[in-house]
Amino acid sequence: MTTITIAFGDGIGHEVMDVTLTVMREAGAKLEIETIQVGERVYTMGSETGVLPSSWESLARTRVLLKGPVGRPEEKKNITETICEKFDIDIAARITEQCDEEPEISAVGYVSEQFALFEPLQDAMPELAGKNKAHPGAMLLAAAMMLEHIGQKTVADRVREALQNALKSKKKKVRTQKFAEAMIANLYTH
Repeated sequence: MTTITIAFGDGIGHEVMDVTLTVMREAGAKLEIETIQVGERVYTMGSETGVLPSSWESLARTRVLLKGPVGRPEEKKNITETICEKFDIDIAARITEQCDEEPEISAVGYVSEQFALFEPLQDAMPELAGKNKAHPGAMLLAAAMMLEHIGQKTVADRVREALQNALKSKKKKVRTQKFAEAMIANLYTH
């Protein structure tokens, strides 16, 4: 069992993270989860960084963050950059992964010896929040990268394969929940 920190983020963050947590659990991930709050709500509380001061404790303890998409005011500092600076991660040395089926579905990881952050390369899209129209693929890919990093490679491979199979089989516009169901159905087909 590995303890990780998650941040749902803003906009579509809650629904894509919910789906991702469900898929990871169904794929056999062994995780204990701590949740922190980052993003627009934290900025509106007066934070320059978008990270609650109490969140640093969880991040230092778990040393792994799976972060959903976030929004931020233009004049405020980027949350990813802030976290990378805090944990001495070279932001330019990021690891990017994309789906073969749909290259626009991609995720990124920032990894050092002391900390790792994984996130989808996806906007928060507040206009889609709560409408079951957000594509969870990039969040799922970020989760697969994180699972591999924490030593759960078999689960990570299972998630990646189910994602590829779900992308191949989709015929209509993506619905967040239906896509998750398709992924779960594909988890153990091979």
